[in-house]
Amino acid sequence: MEGALEEYGTPLRYIPYTRSYYMEYGTAFKNEETGEIVFGVAEPLFYCPWCGIKLPKRLMQEWKTIVKKKFNVIDTLDKDELKKVPEEYITEEWWKKKGL
Repeated sequence: MEGALEEYGTPLRYIPYTRSYYMEYGTAFKNEETGEIVFGVAEPLFYCPWCGIKLPKRLMQEWKTIVKKKFNVIDTLDKDELKKVPEEYITEEWWKKKGL
């Protein structure tokens, strides 16, 4: 799975700060800001598509709760709002420090 995540154009995604794995599919479009190809649908993965092993617990809800409470972020999808969040919380660092 790690190799597939590193391949250019793969529909697999890993979001480090929420420890979430996704498979993207559907209509693709180009993000004008980043130039990245983005798919219309992202389905969370709970098991490895190759070997079936259960993936680690996703931390999306925990992350949202922390950044809203600790940094007064109202909308976690708003790029300007996310500027309030320290770098530690946009990486795996925060959950590793908490032992999650």
